[in-house]
Amino acid sequence: MAWLIQHQPGDDAVLLQDYPSKLVRIDCRYCDRTGRYGLAGLVRRFGPAAGLPDVLAALSADCLRRGYADSVAGNESVVGTCR
Repeated sequence: MAWLIQHQPGDDAVLLQDYPSKLVRIDCRYCDRTGRYGLAGLVRRFGPAAGLPDVLAALSADCLRRGYADSVAGNESVVGTCR
């Protein structure tokens, strides 16, 4: 799998290389999906300078409710409902 876009430090997104924990937890408030991912594995898979929003979009790409709340709210420019 190819790495995601690698951002420069100081961009709007928190980068994987700057994440403060060795474990990244993702919970969706609209479905029961949850996940815990080791930071080292995410860095190998997506690259050290991948932004967390991009990583979240990749991990939740198969979610049937992805974008549901945002489209209901009329804001389809925000990607994903998992957090």
